[in-house]
Amino acid sequence: MDQRLEALLFLALAYFWGLSYPLVKVALVYVDPFQLTFLRFVVALPFLAALIPRGLRPLRGLRVNLLVALFGALDAFLMYTLWFMGERYVSPSMTSIIIYTYPILITVFGIIFLHEHAGAWRIIGVALGFIGTAVALSGGVQIYGIAGPLLLICTALSFSTAAIIYK
Repeated sequence: MDQRLEALLFLALAYFWGLSYPLVKVALVYVDPFQLTFLRFVVALPFLAALIPRGLRPLRGLRVNLLVALFGALDAFLMYTLWFMGERYVSPSMTSIIIYTYPILITVFGIIFLHEHAGAWRIIGVALGFIGTAVALSGGVQIYGIAGPLLLICTALSFSTAAIIYK
């Protein structure tokens, strides 16, 4: 593929991905978090079904794959509901900053629960990640109560926990 087309497609992806945060804020004016989660699933499921290859054979057996799919759906429901509940109380930018601590959390959980190697560079990276998050949140952010940030931290924890379980 042409590099210019790839760059354009990447920019479009980043634009629409980032746009979801302010659009959630707008949607929450009209529907509650559970309705928005339901609508997100209803819209996404046909697209997911279309992307599944017709000749797909379960890699680990049908029972295991069904359990993983069920756990994934439950985790996605929990994660999106917590996100939408939390975003009612904070700005979309704060929402994205808090939720995207999940790579740092996955790294920490991998060290703790999976006994992954905790080398110096990994520890420095985790520390810098948390410091960067603190710096990003310290710049004139107004917090009206603790409920929103706590719900968003739970969102990141939910996603991170699921990633470790899948791993």
